[in-house]
Formats: sequence, C-alpha cells, structure tokens
Amino acid sequence: MFKFSLLLLLLWQPLLAQTPPAPEPLPITPLIPVSAQLNNQIPALTYQFETEAGMQWSFTAATTIGDIDPVLRLLDDEGNELLANDNETPDSPNARLEGWIAPADGEYQIEVGRAGGARARTGGRVSLLLIPGYSQVISNQTAVLAPQDALGLGVIPLDTIGLTLTLSLNFDEALWLRANPFWVLRMTPAGWSLHHSAEELSADTLIAEDEVDLSGDALMLEITANRLIFWRDGAAISEVDIDDITLLPEEETRLTLIAPGENPVTLDQATLTAAFYADPTVAVPPTAPGERLYDYDQDPIRAVNELEELELVPAGGGLIMALPRGLIETQMSGFSSYPLAMGADLQDFVLSFDAQFRASGAGSACGMTFRVVDSDDFAAVLFSMDGNVYLLEYTDGAMTANSIALATPNLNTGLLAYNHILLVGSGDEITLYVNGRRVGGATMQPRPGVMQIALVLNEDVYTLCTLDSIWIWRLDNSVSSE
Repeated sequence: MFKFSLLLLLLWQPLLAQTPPAPEPLPITPLIPVSAQLNNQIPALTYQFETEAGMQWSFTAATTIGDIDPVLRLLDDEGNELLANDNETPDSPNARLEGWIAPADGEYQIEVGRAGGARARTGGRVSLLLIPGYSQVISNQTAVLAPQDALGLGVIPLDTIGLTLTLSLNFDEALWLRANPFWVLRMTPAGWSLHHSAEELSADTLIAEDEVDLSGDALMLEITANRLIFWRDGAAISEVDIDDITLLPEEETRLTLIAPGENPVTLDQATLTAAFYADPTVAVPPTAPGERLYDYDQDPIRAVNELEELELVPAGGGLIMALPRGLIETQMSGFSSYPLAMGADLQDFVLSFDAQFRASGAGSACGMTFRVVDSDDFAAVLFSMDGNVYLLEYTDGAMTANSIALATPNLNTGLLAYNHILLVGSGDEITLYVNGRRVGGATMQPRPGVMQIALVLNEDVYTLCTLDSIWIWRLDNSVSSE
C-alpha cells in the first residue's frame, strides 16, 4: 500500500503544478458593473483603473450566478496588496471595500476572486462595481434641469455616517441641494452657502458659506453629520465644520437637486452614495493561509498535498492506513475505545475521518485517541452533538493542563449530522480542523503511540458512533517504534 501511495503522489504533484497563467488586467469604468466569470481555470480576474491622488473610491463584488464566495483585493501598479476583503459582514458572503483614498496619481488594480483561490471548487459569475465615493449607490442619473425643475436623488439612509455627491455639470447661475425639510445648500460658480430650509434663502437663514471657485465640470461633495467638504481632482477646495445643525438627520430625509434660476442646468452625472459601514470592523478579511482547507475531504494524497503547500506539514511521508468504516457502540458510561491495526506506534501524523452519531444520549462525545501508550497515557480528539470539540491529554491517568474544550460554529450539530475531523500532530504541536476550518490547537507531549476509535458517555445510555473514510498519514519527521 505504501509503495502504491508514493507512486500516486509522484504522479499527482505535476498535475497540481499546472496552473494557467493569470489573464492580463481588464478595463473597468466607474459605476458600470462588470460580470466576472470565475471557475477552476480562472479563479480570479483583475481590472485596472486610473485615479488621481486624494480621490475616494469603493468596490463591491456580489455573486449573481453559482456558489462563489467572492474576495476583493486592491493592488498597486506593481501588484502589491493595499486592501482586501472576503465578507462585507459575518452574515454575507459578498465582498466590499469602502472609502479608499488614492495615495498617489496612477494606475491601480482591483482583483475579484473566489475564496480558496485555485483550490476552491466553486464557479459562477460575480458582479464587480467601481464606485466614486462610498459604496452604497443611492442614485446615479443624468438630466437637464429646466428652470425651476427638480431631480430627486433618494432618501438618506438613517444609519449612514456619510454621503458623497459626485456632479459632472454645467451651470451659470445656481444649483440647490435640498435636504427636505432641514437644510438647503446653494451652489454657484463663485461659491456656496448653507441655509436652514426655507422657500426664500437670505441672511436670516444662513448657516455657513464660502467663496470658492466651483466652476468646471467635476465636483465631489462629501457630507458628514457636521462637516461639508468640496473636492475637485482629489483635492479639498473647501471644508467647513457645521455646528448649528446635523446634516444627516435621524429621520427620513429626501435629497433633491433644484435649478432655481432662469437657465437650465445640465447634469452629465449626479451620483449619490452613502457609507455602508458605521463600524468597519464588522468586515471579514480574507482567510489567512492555513485557517481553511479546501481539499480536506479529498483522497489522502490530495489532502496532504494541500497541507504541504501551506507548509503545515513537511513534504514526504506516506499513507499507513485507510479504513472505509469503523464504529463503536456502548451503553456504559465512561471512556470506551476500540483499537486500530496500525502496525507501528506513531507520533507525527495526519489523521482524517468523517464521524456521525447514529444513536446517542446527552453529554456523549465521539472521535479517536492518538499517541496511546497505555490506558493512563494517551491523547484524544472528540466532538459532541451540541457543538463542542475536545483535545485531551492524559498522563499517569490524569488530564493535563494542555487539554482544551472549544465551542465552534464550524461543527454540525445534532443526531445524524456528519462532521469531518482532520488532525495534524507534529512534535508538540496539535492542530485541529473541523469541516475544513481551523478551530484551534494545543501543545502536547510528543510520544509515539497507537490510535483507537473512542466514545465517552456521561450516563448509561445506548450510543452508536460511526467513523467513515479513516486514514492516517505518517509524516517524515515521525518518531515511531516497530
């Protein structure tokens, strides 16, 4: 069996190394979504855009077809990662990067990929959007406003911490932005003034003003609760703190653009965006290497190859046992175990199995013991139906301080639920993966020993646990005794 497994390993590794070259960056236009098709041949696509220093940008990626968990990475022109996001919130698989300020003029790239990269087995389409300003697009319109005409932009989200209004326009007299019924911002080519909302704007309604050149065809207005900032070409041309009122009222407020003069106002672009995050820390960054496995439920060679590529185990070693199914049953409380015919004691290893409770009472735990020297000296990996996993170590019949219990959402709970357990033992380091995700680890005494199927009951009740696809891989740094 060992020679056969080694031959498969030698044949398999060149196949894994054949990765298709990355496609050249594609163009992307602000506010025009692109559909990125991702699969095993193309796990990621990169799009290139140009910006000036100081300009604010956001990026969103949402799956439209398939089962992809999108990941966003913002890169500089040399391919260095500047920002990355996996999940916009813990409850959403979509990705989002918000409010990035370009540090310098030049070209940048936004990469959309799938969680797991080349190893993931997902596919489909992802909609990618490049947005000037914040990441929630409330309105994006073009219009020619006739004199006294108005253009509705939408409602300010109640929980937002900021707005941006990007205007590409041509106006000779004035343009009003009304936040009904709270305030009105009057803009002219020569400056702006902020007023309490009224039909007639005057010195009595004035809150703040600034004389600044607003002529030209491109402006961005940033609005927070107590600040107005006018931007052009990435530079702030006017910035004022507002103390008299809040610009982001805590009740429903509609924004409207109004042409109050005698001449029309041409709006080639009027884009209103709102901040998605009140607390950016809810965003979930991409999974660090080694925190998630994608080939854990594949054949032993492929599963170990992934561990080797992540440098979680040394290269080499070999399969020493593969068992289609094992089971253990008892109705007596306490610790029960059933030995496996391994042929040698083993210290350093990869252990993998699928487990399921077929019948059980409360407080039972199932799994395997490892590094078993005798009934008083051993270690164990166990899981329960209520979402707990255990790494236990016993020396001279007493549980050591190295033992840990973990509650994890990665464990499927309840009777008949399947769970995959993968355990890496290397020296004094023990690392546990449940259903492909790292849930924890422990430091344990390195000692060679056998492995056994194990079952623990708190009370006398019939319990049956089955373990499928059990396999054990000997690591090259293994200490064993024949």
